Amino acid sequence: MRLYEIIPGKLYQRGALRRVSPEKGVRLLQEHGITHMLALWHPDSPEIRAAVHYFHYPMPDGKALNRDELWAISRMMADYIHLGGRVLVTCHAGRNRSGLMNALIVRRLLKCSGAQALAEVRARRPNAVANPTFAAYLEGLPGFDGA
Repeated sequence: MRLYEIIPGKLYQRGALRRVSPEKGVRLLQEHGITHMLALWHPDSPEIRAAVHYFHYPMPDGKALNRDELWAISRMMADYIHLGGRVLVTCHAGRNRSGLMNALIVRRLLKCSGAQALAEVRARRPNAVANPTFAAYLEGLPGFDGA
């Protein structure tokens, strides 16, 4: 099962775990010490939801972005990482929605611009954030100022 390590030992990305058996999904979480999971597509099995601190925020892979919600969720995930957690972000294919969210988390953790965060994610997850709306949004974000 492919799992992309965006920030080693802290932040991960992949497609939906709904595509694997609950047993394999739980084993993947345990093998990587993942403590928190954010699903941006459909909810996962009860077994997977019980194995971690589980968050479900369904979002479309389109042109609409709820920036306030994205900021709040990325802040929450970054805070879990600061406290020693390991976060997995998933979406349907593990490219666009999860790439967008992980770039926002990376921006916050590394205190860099959106373009730099996008480059970091793409360096570790090839073809991430192919959605032009998501990419343009990230590329337009200035250096992180702590807000």
